[in-house]
Amino acid sequence: MNRFRNFIKKYYKSFFRFLLIAILIIIQIALMFALYYVLKHNVVIVYVAIEILSFIVILELMGEDRNSAHKIYWMCILFALPIVGHIMFDLWGKDSAHEKEHKKMNEVISSVNSHQIVNKEYIYELYKENRSKGKISSYLHKRGYPMYKNTEMKYFHVGEAAFEDIKIELMKAEKFIFMSFFTIEDGKAWDDIKSQLYEKAKNGVEIKIIFDDAGSAFKISDHTIEELKKNGIEVLRFNSIENKAHKLFMNYRDHQRIIIIDGNISYIGGVTIADSWVNINENKMRYKGVALKCIGDAVYSITLIFLGMWATSYGEMDIEKYKPTVRIRNNNYCQPFADGPSNYPADVARDLYIHMINEADSFIYFMTSYLILDDTVRDMLVLAARSGVDVRIIVPGVTDRKIMKLVTESNYGHLLENGVKIYECNSGFMHAKMCVNDYSAFVGTVNMDFRSFFINYECGVWTCDIKMVAELMRDYVDTLSECEELSFENWKNRPRSKKIKQSILQLIKTHL
Repeated sequence: MNRFRNFIKKYYKSFFRFLLIAILIIIQIALMFALYYVLKHNVVIVYVAIEILSFIVILELMGEDRNSAHKIYWMCILFALPIVGHIMFDLWGKDSAHEKEHKKMNEVISSVNSHQIVNKEYIYELYKENRSKGKISSYLHKRGYPMYKNTEMKYFHVGEAAFEDIKIELMKAEKFIFMSFFTIEDGKAWDDIKSQLYEKAKNGVEIKIIFDDAGSAFKISDHTIEELKKNGIEVLRFNSIENKAHKLFMNYRDHQRIIIIDGNISYIGGVTIADSWVNINENKMRYKGVALKCIGDAVYSITLIFLGMWATSYGEMDIEKYKPTVRIRNNNYCQPFADGPSNYPADVARDLYIHMINEADSFIYFMTSYLILDDTVRDMLVLAARSGVDVRIIVPGVTDRKIMKLVTESNYGHLLENGVKIYECNSGFMHAKMCVNDYSAFVGTVNMDFRSFFINYECGVWTCDIKMVAELMRDYVDTLSECEELSFENWKNRPRSKKIKQSILQLIKTHL
Protein backbone atom coordinates (compact mmCIF):
# COMPACT_ATOMS: atom_id res chain seq x y z
CA MET A 1 0.00 0.00 0.00
CA ASN A 2 2.84 2.39 0.87
CA ARG A 3 4.50 1.66 -2.47
CA PHE A 4 1.27 2.58 -4.28
CA ARG A 5 0.97 5.84 -2.31
CA ASN A 6 4.56 6.75 -3.10
CA PHE A 7 3.94 5.97 -6.76
CA ILE A 8 0.86 8.24 -6.86
CA LYS A 9 2.72 10.99 -5.04
CA LYS A 10 5.58 10.86 -7.54
CA TYR A 11 3.46 10.62 -10.69
CA TYR A 12 0.11 12.00 -9.52
CA LYS A 13 -0.46 14.25 -12.56
CA SER A 14 0.43 11.48 -15.00
CA PHE A 15 -1.67 8.95 -13.07
CA PHE A 16 -4.82 11.05 -13.09
CA ARG A 17 -4.34 12.06 -16.74
CA PHE A 18 -4.09 8.40 -17.76
CA LEU A 19 -7.00 7.52 -15.47
CA LEU A 20 -9.17 10.20 -17.06
CA ILE A 21 -8.30 8.99 -20.57
CA ALA A 22 -9.02 5.37 -19.57
CA ILE A 23 -12.42 6.39 -18.15
CA LEU A 24 -13.31 8.35 -21.28
CA ILE A 25 -12.36 5.42 -23.53
CA ILE A 26 -14.35 2.98 -21.36
CA ILE A 27 -17.39 5.30 -21.51
CA GLN A 28 -16.96 5.56 -25.26
CA ILE A 29 -16.85 1.77 -25.68
CA ALA A 30 -19.78 1.35 -23.25
CA LEU A 31 -21.87 3.72 -25.37
CA MET A 32 -20.99 1.69 -28.45
CA PHE A 33 -22.27 -1.51 -26.82
CA ALA A 34 -25.34 0.31 -25.49
CA LEU A 35 -26.15 1.32 -29.05
CA TYR A 36 -25.77 -2.31 -30.08
CA TYR A 37 -28.23 -3.37 -27.33
CA VAL A 38 -30.81 -0.83 -28.47
CA LEU A 39 -30.52 -1.75 -32.14
CA LYS A 40 -30.56 -5.53 -31.74
CA HIS A 41 -34.36 -5.51 -31.28
CA ASN A 42 -34.69 -4.54 -34.94
CA VAL A 43 -32.64 -7.46 -36.18
CA VAL A 44 -33.67 -7.57 -39.86
CA ILE A 45 -33.32 -3.84 -40.49
CA VAL A 46 -30.04 -3.66 -38.58
CA TYR A 47 -28.67 -6.75 -40.37
CA VAL A 48 -29.38 -5.31 -43.84
CA ALA A 49 -27.95 -1.92 -42.84
CA ILE A 50 -24.79 -3.53 -41.46
CA GLU A 51 -24.32 -5.63 -44.60
CA ILE A 52 -24.58 -2.53 -46.81
CA LEU A 53 -22.33 -0.51 -44.51
CA SER A 54 -19.77 -3.31 -44.27
CA PHE A 55 -19.63 -3.57 -48.04
CA ILE A 56 -19.02 0.18 -48.32
CA VAL A 57 -16.36 0.15 -45.59
CA ILE A 58 -14.54 -2.86 -47.09
CA LEU A 59 -14.52 -1.12 -50.49
CA GLU A 60 -13.10 1.96 -48.79
CA LEU A 61 -10.47 -0.15 -47.01
CA MET A 62 -9.43 -1.95 -50.18
CA GLY A 63 -9.05 1.37 -51.97
CA GLU A 64 -6.71 2.80 -49.34
CA ASP A 65 -2.99 2.85 -50.02
CA ARG A 66 -2.30 1.01 -46.77
CA ASN A 67 -0.54 -2.19 -45.83
CA SER A 68 -2.57 -5.40 -46.16
CA ALA A 69 -2.03 -6.23 -42.46
CA HIS A 70 -3.74 -2.95 -41.52
CA LYS A 71 -6.70 -3.82 -43.74
CA ILE A 72 -6.97 -7.36 -42.32
CA TYR A 73 -6.91 -5.95 -38.77
CA TRP A 74 -9.92 -3.71 -39.40
CA MET A 75 -11.80 -6.38 -41.32
CA CYS A 76 -11.43 -8.64 -38.27
CA ILE A 77 -12.75 -5.86 -36.02
CA LEU A 78 -15.73 -5.34 -38.32
CA PHE A 79 -16.40 -9.08 -38.40
CA ALA A 80 -16.09 -9.60 -34.63
CA LEU A 81 -18.03 -6.46 -33.62
CA PRO A 82 -20.59 -5.78 -36.37
CA ILE A 83 -21.98 -2.50 -34.97
CA VAL A 84 -19.31 -1.37 -32.53
CA GLY A 85 -16.60 -2.16 -35.08
CA HIS A 86 -18.01 0.37 -37.53
CA ILE A 87 -17.94 3.12 -34.93
CA MET A 88 -14.38 2.15 -33.95
CA PHE A 89 -13.31 2.24 -37.59
CA ASP A 90 -14.89 5.65 -38.09
CA LEU A 91 -13.07 7.04 -35.03
CA TRP A 92 -9.71 5.33 -35.26
CA GLY A 93 -9.30 3.41 -38.50
CA LYS A 94 -9.86 5.82 -41.36
CA ASP A 95 -7.02 7.64 -43.07
CA SER A 96 -9.12 10.79 -42.73
CA ALA A 97 -9.54 10.41 -38.94
CA HIS A 98 -6.36 12.38 -38.24
CA GLU A 99 -5.81 13.93 -41.65
CA LYS A 100 -6.32 17.52 -40.53
CA GLU A 101 -3.89 17.27 -37.60
CA HIS A 102 -1.23 15.52 -39.68
CA LYS A 103 -1.53 18.06 -42.49
CA LYS A 104 -1.05 20.93 -40.07
CA MET A 105 2.02 19.30 -38.51
CA ASN A 106 3.48 18.52 -41.92
CA GLU A 107 3.16 22.14 -43.02
CA VAL A 108 5.04 23.35 -39.95
CA ILE A 109 7.78 20.69 -40.18
CA SER A 110 8.20 21.29 -43.93
CA SER A 111 8.44 25.05 -43.40
CA VAL A 112 11.30 24.63 -40.91
CA ASN A 113 12.96 21.96 -43.05
CA SER A 114 12.96 24.28 -46.06
CA HIS A 115 15.99 25.99 -44.46
CA GLN A 116 18.16 22.98 -45.36
CA ILE A 117 21.36 23.86 -47.22
CA VAL A 118 21.21 22.15 -50.60
CA ASN A 119 24.21 21.24 -52.72
CA LYS A 120 23.19 19.05 -55.65
CA GLU A 121 26.82 18.65 -56.68
CA TYR A 122 27.26 16.13 -53.87
CA ILE A 123 24.65 13.85 -55.42
CA TYR A 124 26.28 14.12 -58.85
CA GLU A 125 29.60 13.18 -57.26
CA LEU A 126 28.01 10.10 -55.72
CA TYR A 127 26.41 9.03 -58.99
CA LYS A 128 29.83 9.15 -60.65
CA GLU A 129 31.40 7.18 -57.82
CA ASN A 130 28.64 4.58 -57.38
CA ARG A 131 25.19 4.65 -58.95
CA SER A 132 23.61 2.82 -55.99
CA LYS A 133 24.86 5.49 -53.57
CA GLY A 134 23.57 8.23 -55.84
CA LYS A 135 20.10 6.68 -56.07
CA ILE A 136 19.64 6.53 -52.29
CA SER A 137 21.04 10.03 -51.78
CA SER A 138 18.80 11.39 -54.54
CA TYR A 139 15.72 9.79 -52.94
CA LEU A 140 16.41 11.38 -49.53
CA HIS A 141 17.17 14.70 -51.22
CA LYS A 142 13.81 14.67 -53.00
CA ARG A 143 12.12 14.03 -49.65
CA GLY A 144 13.65 17.26 -48.32
CA TYR A 145 16.81 15.91 -46.69
CA PRO A 146 19.91 16.87 -48.72
CA MET A 147 23.41 15.43 -48.55
CA TYR A 148 26.07 17.18 -46.45
CA LYS A 149 29.85 16.87 -46.43
CA ASN A 150 32.46 18.46 -44.15
CA THR A 151 31.29 16.39 -41.20
CA GLU A 152 33.19 14.23 -38.76
CA MET A 153 31.40 11.13 -37.50
CA LYS A 154 32.05 8.87 -34.54
CA TYR A 155 30.20 5.60 -33.93
CA PHE A 156 29.44 4.33 -30.42
CA HIS A 157 28.76 0.61 -30.21
CA VAL A 158 27.31 0.78 -26.66
CA GLY A 159 25.19 3.34 -24.86
CA GLU A 160 27.55 3.90 -21.94
CA ALA A 161 30.36 5.00 -24.27
CA ALA A 162 28.06 7.55 -25.92
CA PHE A 163 26.80 8.70 -22.51
CA GLU A 164 30.30 9.51 -21.22
CA ASP A 165 31.07 11.45 -24.40
CA ILE A 166 27.78 13.37 -24.14
CA LYS A 167 28.61 14.49 -20.60
CA ILE A 168 32.00 15.80 -21.71
CA GLU A 169 30.53 17.77 -24.63
CA LEU A 170 27.68 19.20 -22.54
CA MET A 171 30.25 20.82 -20.26
CA LYS A 172 31.54 22.79 -23.27
CA ALA A 173 28.13 24.18 -24.33
CA GLU A 174 28.09 27.98 -24.69
CA LYS A 175 24.95 28.89 -26.67
CA PHE A 176 22.27 26.21 -26.70
CA ILE A 177 21.46 22.59 -25.94
CA PHE A 178 18.59 20.76 -27.64
CA MET A 179 17.45 17.30 -26.53
CA SER A 180 14.72 15.05 -27.88
CA PHE A 181 13.96 11.67 -26.30
CA PHE A 182 11.27 9.05 -26.52
CA THR A 183 11.98 8.23 -22.87
CA ILE A 184 13.46 10.21 -20.01
CA GLU A 185 13.71 8.18 -16.84
CA ASP A 186 14.52 9.44 -13.35
CA GLY A 187 17.68 7.84 -12.03
CA LYS A 188 21.43 8.27 -11.75
CA ALA A 189 21.99 8.80 -15.47
CA TRP A 190 19.36 11.55 -15.62
CA ASP A 191 20.68 13.15 -12.43
CA ASP A 192 24.14 13.41 -14.02
CA ILE A 193 22.72 15.15 -17.09
CA LYS A 194 20.26 17.28 -15.14
CA SER A 195 22.90 18.81 -12.88
CA GLN A 196 24.88 19.89 -15.94
CA LEU A 197 21.80 21.38 -17.58
CA TYR A 198 20.95 23.44 -14.50
CA GLU A 199 24.47 24.82 -14.37
CA LYS A 200 24.40 25.72 -18.06
CA ALA A 201 20.96 27.34 -17.78
CA LYS A 202 22.29 29.56 -14.98
CA ASN A 203 25.03 30.72 -17.34
CA GLY A 204 22.54 31.75 -20.01
CA VAL A 205 22.66 28.69 -22.26
CA GLU A 206 19.34 28.16 -24.07
CA ILE A 207 17.99 24.67 -23.33
CA LYS A 208 15.03 22.98 -24.97
CA ILE A 209 13.90 19.43 -24.19
CA ILE A 210 11.28 17.35 -26.03
CA PHE A 211 10.06 14.07 -24.59
CA ASP A 212 7.26 11.81 -25.72
CA ASP A 213 4.37 11.87 -23.27
CA ALA A 214 3.42 8.20 -23.65
CA GLY A 215 7.03 7.00 -23.87
CA SER A 216 8.04 8.74 -20.65
CA ALA A 217 4.84 8.10 -18.71
CA PHE A 218 5.54 6.98 -15.12
CA LYS A 219 9.29 7.27 -15.78
CA ILE A 220 9.89 10.99 -15.35
CA SER A 221 8.14 12.41 -12.29
CA ASP A 222 5.90 15.46 -12.22
CA HIS A 223 8.34 17.03 -9.75
CA THR A 224 11.22 16.63 -12.22
CA ILE A 225 9.30 18.36 -15.01
CA GLU A 226 8.38 21.29 -12.75
CA GLU A 227 11.98 21.48 -11.54
CA LEU A 228 13.26 21.72 -15.12
CA LYS A 229 10.93 24.62 -15.87
CA LYS A 230 11.86 26.45 -12.64
CA ASN A 231 15.50 26.25 -13.65
CA GLY A 232 14.85 28.02 -16.94
CA ILE A 233 14.67 24.98 -19.19
CA GLU A 234 11.96 24.89 -21.87
CA VAL A 235 10.10 21.59 -21.96
CA LEU A 236 7.78 20.15 -24.60
CA ARG A 237 5.69 17.14 -23.63
CA PHE A 238 5.09 15.86 -27.16
CA ASN A 239 1.55 14.78 -28.05
CA SER A 240 0.02 14.78 -24.58
CA ILE A 241 -2.19 11.76 -24.04
CA GLU A 242 -5.25 13.95 -23.52
CA ASN A 243 -4.74 15.49 -26.99
CA LYS A 244 -7.76 14.26 -28.99
CA ALA A 245 -8.02 11.27 -26.66
CA HIS A 246 -11.33 10.18 -28.18
CA LYS A 247 -9.44 9.52 -31.43
CA LEU A 248 -6.42 7.94 -29.70
CA PHE A 249 -4.12 10.54 -31.29
CA MET A 250 -1.55 9.70 -28.60
CA ASN A 251 -0.79 6.59 -30.67
CA TYR A 252 1.47 8.79 -32.82
CA ARG A 253 4.68 9.02 -30.82
CA ASP A 254 7.90 10.95 -31.07
CA HIS A 255 10.49 8.17 -31.16
CA GLN A 256 13.29 10.54 -32.21
CA ARG A 257 16.43 10.66 -30.06
CA ILE A 258 18.60 13.71 -30.65
CA ILE A 259 21.11 15.80 -28.70
CA ILE A 260 22.51 19.01 -30.24
CA ILE A 261 25.16 21.23 -28.66
CA ASP A 262 25.73 24.77 -30.02
CA GLY A 263 24.72 23.61 -33.51
CA ASN A 264 28.17 22.08 -33.98
CA ILE A 265 27.84 18.68 -32.30
CA SER A 266 24.96 16.20 -32.43
CA TYR A 267 24.15 12.69 -31.26
CA ILE A 268 21.52 10.57 -32.95
CA GLY A 269 20.46 6.93 -32.60
CA GLY A 270 19.21 4.85 -29.70
CA VAL A 271 20.14 7.55 -27.18
CA THR A 272 18.00 7.32 -24.06
CA ILE A 273 18.65 8.98 -20.70
CA ALA A 274 17.95 5.99 -18.50
CA ASP A 275 20.06 3.87 -16.16
CA SER A 276 19.25 0.75 -18.19
CA TRP A 277 20.47 2.28 -21.45
CA VAL A 278 23.87 3.19 -19.98
CA ASN A 279 24.03 -0.14 -18.11
CA ILE A 280 24.45 1.22 -14.59
CA ASN A 281 21.48 -0.68 -13.17
CA GLU A 282 22.85 -4.03 -11.98
CA ASN A 283 19.40 -5.53 -11.42
CA LYS A 284 18.30 -5.22 -15.04
CA MET A 285 19.37 -6.75 -18.35
CA ARG A 286 22.29 -5.26 -20.26
CA TYR A 287 21.36 -3.01 -23.19
CA LYS A 288 23.06 -2.99 -26.57
CA GLY A 289 22.47 0.51 -27.91
CA VAL A 290 24.34 2.40 -30.62
CA ALA A 291 24.66 6.08 -31.48
CA LEU A 292 26.35 8.35 -34.00
CA LYS A 293 28.11 11.61 -33.15
CA CYS A 294 28.35 14.24 -35.90
CA ILE A 295 30.49 17.39 -35.89
CA GLY A 296 30.21 19.95 -38.67
CA ASP A 297 27.84 20.89 -41.48
CA ALA A 298 25.38 17.97 -41.20
CA VAL A 299 24.53 18.97 -37.63
CA TYR A 300 22.43 21.79 -39.08
CA SER A 301 20.16 19.25 -40.75
CA ILE A 302 19.67 17.44 -37.43
CA THR A 303 19.02 20.79 -35.73
CA LEU A 304 16.25 21.51 -38.23
CA ILE A 305 14.71 18.10 -37.51
CA PHE A 306 14.55 19.04 -33.82
CA LEU A 307 13.24 22.57 -34.47
CA GLY A 308 10.56 21.20 -36.80
CA MET A 309 9.15 19.05 -34.01
CA TRP A 310 9.42 21.94 -31.54
CA ALA A 311 7.61 24.28 -33.93
CA THR A 312 4.58 21.95 -34.16
CA SER A 313 3.73 23.08 -30.62
CA TYR A 314 5.42 26.46 -30.14
CA GLY A 315 5.69 27.92 -33.64
CA GLU A 316 8.72 28.84 -35.69
CA MET A 317 11.67 30.88 -34.42
CA ASP A 318 14.84 32.55 -35.65
CA ILE A 319 16.45 29.51 -37.25
CA GLU A 320 19.53 31.26 -38.61
CA LYS A 321 21.12 31.64 -35.16
CA TYR A 322 21.31 27.86 -34.78
CA LYS A 323 23.65 27.26 -37.71
CA PRO A 324 27.04 25.55 -37.12
CA THR A 325 30.02 27.78 -36.43
CA VAL A 326 32.69 25.07 -36.47
CA ARG A 327 34.18 24.53 -39.93
CA ILE A 328 35.47 21.10 -40.90
CA ARG A 329 36.91 20.18 -44.29
CA ASN A 330 36.55 16.60 -45.44
CA ASN A 331 34.70 14.47 -47.97
CA ASN A 332 32.60 12.45 -45.54
CA TYR A 333 29.11 12.09 -46.98
CA CYS A 334 26.45 12.41 -44.28
CA GLN A 335 22.69 12.60 -44.90
CA PRO A 336 20.41 12.99 -41.85
CA PHE A 337 16.67 12.54 -42.34
CA ALA A 338 13.40 12.28 -40.42
CA ASP A 339 10.13 10.47 -40.94
CA GLY A 340 6.67 10.45 -39.41
CA PRO A 341 2.94 9.92 -39.98
CA SER A 342 2.41 13.57 -40.94
CA ASN A 343 4.22 13.05 -44.26
CA TYR A 344 2.02 10.07 -45.24
CA PRO A 345 1.90 8.49 -47.83
CA ALA A 346 5.69 8.91 -47.94
CA ASP A 347 7.44 6.45 -45.62
CA VAL A 348 11.03 7.67 -45.79
CA ALA A 349 12.58 5.32 -43.21
CA ARG A 350 10.92 2.23 -44.68
CA ASP A 351 11.86 3.32 -48.21
CA LEU A 352 15.48 3.76 -47.15
CA TYR A 353 15.59 0.18 -45.87
CA ILE A 354 14.02 -1.03 -49.13
CA HIS A 355 16.60 0.91 -51.16
CA MET A 356 19.49 -0.48 -49.10
CA ILE A 357 18.17 -4.04 -49.53
CA ASN A 358 17.59 -3.59 -53.24
CA GLU A 359 21.01 -2.03 -53.87
CA ALA A 360 23.03 -4.49 -51.76
CA ASP A 361 25.60 -6.40 -53.87
CA SER A 362 26.94 -9.10 -51.55
CA PHE A 363 25.53 -8.47 -48.05
CA ILE A 364 23.13 -6.48 -45.91
CA TYR A 365 23.04 -6.71 -42.11
CA PHE A 366 20.51 -5.35 -39.62
CA MET A 367 20.22 -4.86 -35.87
CA THR A 368 16.70 -4.19 -34.62
CA SER A 369 14.73 -4.38 -31.39
CA TYR A 370 11.63 -5.72 -33.15
CA LEU A 371 11.04 -7.63 -36.38
CA ILE A 372 7.40 -7.09 -37.36
CA LEU A 373 7.49 -6.64 -41.11
CA ASP A 374 5.01 -5.57 -43.74
CA ASP A 375 4.75 -7.73 -46.84
CA THR A 376 6.90 -5.49 -49.05
CA VAL A 377 9.96 -5.36 -46.78
CA ARG A 378 9.68 -9.08 -46.03
CA ASP A 379 9.52 -9.93 -49.73
CA MET A 380 12.49 -7.68 -50.50
CA LEU A 381 14.59 -9.46 -47.86
CA VAL A 382 13.60 -12.86 -49.26
CA LEU A 383 14.31 -11.76 -52.85
CA ALA A 384 17.76 -10.50 -51.84
CA ALA A 385 18.57 -13.76 -50.03
CA ARG A 386 17.37 -15.85 -52.98
CA SER A 387 19.60 -13.74 -55.24
CA GLY A 388 22.71 -14.69 -53.29
CA VAL A 389 22.95 -11.65 -51.01
CA ASP A 390 24.03 -12.49 -47.45
CA VAL A 391 21.07 -11.17 -45.43
CA ARG A 392 21.45 -11.20 -41.63
CA ILE A 393 19.24 -9.79 -38.89
CA ILE A 394 20.13 -9.60 -35.18
CA VAL A 395 17.12 -9.44 -32.87
CA PRO A 396 16.78 -9.65 -29.08
CA GLY A 397 16.95 -13.04 -27.41
CA VAL A 398 15.80 -11.38 -24.20
CA THR A 399 13.42 -8.46 -24.34
CA ASP A 400 11.65 -5.76 -22.33
CA ARG A 401 8.26 -6.66 -23.85
CA LYS A 402 7.24 -10.33 -24.01
CA ILE A 403 4.33 -9.71 -26.37
CA MET A 404 6.69 -8.08 -28.89
CA LYS A 405 9.05 -11.05 -28.62
CA LEU A 406 6.18 -13.39 -29.52
CA VAL A 407 5.18 -11.33 -32.55
CA THR A 408 8.78 -10.88 -33.65
CA GLU A 409 9.38 -14.62 -33.45
CA SER A 410 6.28 -15.37 -35.51
CA ASN A 411 7.88 -13.49 -38.44
CA TYR A 412 10.96 -15.72 -38.60
CA GLY A 413 9.51 -18.63 -40.59
CA HIS A 414 9.22 -17.30 -44.14
CA LEU A 415 12.54 -15.48 -43.81
CA LEU A 416 14.48 -18.48 -42.47
CA GLU A 417 12.94 -20.83 -45.02
CA ASN A 418 14.20 -18.60 -47.83
CA GLY A 419 17.77 -18.07 -46.74
CA VAL A 420 17.61 -15.00 -44.46
CA LYS A 421 19.82 -15.59 -41.42
CA ILE A 422 18.39 -14.54 -38.06
CA TYR A 423 20.38 -14.34 -34.84
CA GLU A 424 19.10 -13.81 -31.31
CA CYS A 425 21.32 -11.76 -29.01
CA ASN A 426 21.28 -13.42 -25.59
CA SER A 427 23.82 -11.24 -23.78
CA GLY A 428 21.27 -8.47 -23.22
CA PHE A 429 18.46 -6.51 -24.85
CA MET A 430 19.19 -5.60 -28.48
CA HIS A 431 18.24 -1.92 -28.53
CA ALA A 432 20.36 -0.97 -31.56
CA LYS A 433 18.76 0.21 -34.79
CA MET A 434 21.28 0.03 -37.59
CA CYS A 435 21.80 -1.31 -41.09
CA VAL A 436 24.96 -1.79 -43.17
CA ASN A 437 25.52 -3.08 -46.69
CA ASP A 438 28.46 -3.16 -49.13
CA TYR A 439 28.82 0.59 -49.49
CA SER A 440 26.60 2.42 -46.99
CA ALA A 441 25.25 2.42 -43.45
CA PHE A 442 22.34 3.72 -41.40
CA VAL A 443 22.23 4.56 -37.69
CA GLY A 444 19.08 5.93 -36.11
CA THR A 445 15.90 5.21 -34.20
CA VAL A 446 14.09 3.05 -36.79
CA ASN A 447 13.14 -0.49 -35.82
CA MET A 448 12.00 -2.99 -38.45
CA ASP A 449 8.37 -2.85 -37.40
CA PHE A 450 5.04 -1.24 -38.27
CA ARG A 451 5.29 1.37 -35.54
CA SER A 452 8.62 2.74 -36.80
CA PHE A 453 7.65 2.50 -40.46
CA PHE A 454 4.15 3.98 -40.29
CA ILE A 455 3.20 5.42 -36.88
CA ASN A 456 6.17 6.96 -35.02
CA TYR A 457 8.21 10.06 -35.71
CA GLU A 458 11.73 8.74 -36.39
CA CYS A 459 15.14 9.99 -37.47
CA GLY A 460 18.56 8.77 -38.48
CA VAL A 461 21.68 9.29 -40.57
CA TRP A 462 22.58 7.55 -43.80
CA THR A 463 26.23 7.62 -44.79
CA CYS A 464 28.41 6.08 -47.47
CA ASP A 465 31.68 7.02 -45.77
CA ILE A 466 33.99 4.01 -46.21
CA LYS A 467 35.52 4.22 -42.73
CA MET A 468 32.11 4.43 -41.07
CA VAL A 469 30.80 1.46 -43.06
CA ALA A 470 33.85 -0.57 -42.01
CA GLU A 471 33.38 0.40 -38.36
CA LEU A 472 29.74 -0.70 -38.31
CA MET A 473 30.75 -3.95 -39.97
CA ARG A 474 33.31 -4.61 -37.22
CA ASP A 475 30.70 -3.99 -34.53
CA TYR A 476 28.27 -6.30 -36.31
CA VAL A 477 30.78 -9.14 -36.50
CA ASP A 478 31.70 -8.64 -32.82
CA THR A 479 28.02 -8.72 -31.83
CA LEU A 480 27.43 -11.95 -33.76
CA SER A 481 29.77 -13.71 -31.32
CA GLU A 482 27.18 -13.02 -28.58
CA CYS A 483 24.29 -14.39 -30.63
CA GLU A 484 22.69 -17.70 -31.47
CA GLU A 485 21.77 -18.44 -35.08
CA LEU A 486 18.22 -19.73 -35.47
CA SER A 487 17.11 -22.55 -37.74
CA PHE A 488 13.89 -23.00 -39.67
CA GLU A 489 13.42 -26.52 -38.26
CA ASN A 490 13.57 -25.33 -34.65
CA TRP A 491 11.20 -22.48 -35.44
CA LYS A 492 8.75 -24.83 -37.14
CA ASN A 493 8.79 -27.21 -34.14
CA ARG A 494 8.09 -24.57 -31.47
CA PRO A 495 5.27 -25.44 -29.01
CA ARG A 496 1.71 -25.49 -30.36
CA SER A 497 0.53 -23.14 -27.59
CA LYS A 498 3.04 -20.55 -28.75
CA LYS A 499 1.92 -20.95 -32.38
CA ILE A 500 -1.70 -20.27 -31.38
CA LYS A 501 -0.76 -17.12 -29.42
CA GLN A 502 1.35 -15.87 -32.32
CA SER A 503 -1.40 -16.51 -34.87
CA ILE A 504 -3.79 -14.36 -32.82
CA LEU A 505 -1.20 -11.62 -32.33
CA GLN A 506 -0.54 -11.52 -36.09
CA LEU A 507 -4.02 -10.03 -36.49
CA ILE A 508 -3.14 -6.99 -34.38
CA LYS A 509 0.57 -6.61 -35.23
CA THR A 510 0.02 -3.27 -36.95
CA HIS A 511 -1.22 -1.72 -33.68
CA LEU A 512 1.30 -3.03 -31.13
